[in-house]
Amino acid sequence: MTEKYHVPVMLSEAVEYLVTVLDGEYVDCTLGDGGHTQAILEKLNDEGKVVAYDRDPAAISTAEVRLEKWRGRIQFVNAPFSKMKETVQSCTVSGVLFDLGVSTKQLIDYRRGFSFMGTGPLDMRMGIGSVVTAGDIVNSYQYDELVKIFRDYGEERYSNKYAHKIVEVRKNKRIETTSELVSILAGGYQGKHPATRVFQALRIAVNNELEELNAGLITAVDSLKQGGRIVVISYHSLEDRIVKNMFKSYKNDGVLSVLTKKPLIPSEDEVRINRSSRSAKMRVAEKR
Repeated sequence: MTEKYHVPVMLSEAVEYLVTVLDGEYVDCTLGDGGHTQAILEKLNDEGKVVAYDRDPAAISTAEVRLEKWRGRIQFVNAPFSKMKETVQSCTVSGVLFDLGVSTKQLIDYRRGFSFMGTGPLDMRMGIGSVVTAGDIVNSYQYDELVKIFRDYGEERYSNKYAHKIVEVRKNKRIETTSELVSILAGGYQGKHPATRVFQALRIAVNNELEELNAGLITAVDSLKQGGRIVVISYHSLEDRIVKNMFKSYKNDGVLSVLTKKPLIPSEDEVRINRSSRSAKMRVAEKR
């Protein structure tokens, strides 16, 4: 049976760390289907509010239906979270949550092009703010540019090999679908699917995810009241490294106190129930 909504990762841990003021204003930077936002609202009293961001208009539509009973206490913003400064004033927020990456619903909708498990267009755009598609990158970027994307965003050790394969194939035809790209990358393989890191790298490049994260974290810290908290759930080492280093820098500057010396990870029970949570790491900091 398919879940109606995306299952939020580390839900109880995130809300427990995040919500410290029951009548406060909170920001969910990655609304998705609204699972974290719903849990935040359920913990708040009637004065508490949430500003919820998502660049995917489909996610906003789904969450609006799910969260109808709290409509007067939610502001939905269809924009990347790097635009937070345009909506949230400095030092007014009691907590900010980031649950990074792509949702299960985005992955299983093969028309979005995020997954290498089915056939769809090479798109990978999450929504507003993304112009270039994965197909544009695969078919028009130079060999050296592809190598850099696969290496820097996918940490793929065979970046040269895969970039070369792509460049050779596209001499004769445009690479249109996820399945075509997978067939170019795969051949015979053992262990982790060779498309895993390449698809991750393309998605990050298409959506400027690392730049978005940097900008979002800076604005989030600026928006927090004294004692307000920032909770970040990440799913690969590139994201986690950015969060770790930024928290450390703000700590050294006397701006944040880091509440998680090491990142928290999902329980064995959660991983057993929700396999997509297995790579999650959660870091938490508090505004001084």
